[in-house]
Amino acid sequence: MFMRFVQLTVKEEASQAFRRFYEYRVAPAIAKTPGCLFVRLIQSDTAPTEFISFSLWKTGSDAAAYETGGEYEQIVREGEEFQEESSEWKIQLADDMTLQYLPVKEKPEVKTF
Repeated sequence: MFMRFVQLTVKEEASQAFRRFYEYRVAPAIAKTPGCLFVRLIQSDTAPTEFISFSLWKTGSDAAAYETGGEYEQIVREGEEFQEESSEWKIQLADDMTLQYLPVKEKPEVKTF
């Protein structure tokens, strides 16, 4: 058995909408994936904008196939409107050698056990 956790923070005003998005879009997509045994959204008691998507899989390769099969990236894109903006910034040189300061959008953190 393989456990997969995806941790993310959503905008305060989007908390309920995110829960609906997860219930009607995310959970069904994960549940229909071969090898998925269980999927559930967990919301923090102390920080109501923090969530963990928890899933159990037959094998680690089943979870990896979901993550690399395209569906995961599509769901991440669809869920971006709910996510809290990153406070990190990236400094880089532009093609014309000027410095650019660009926000870096954080993707949800994936942990496996």
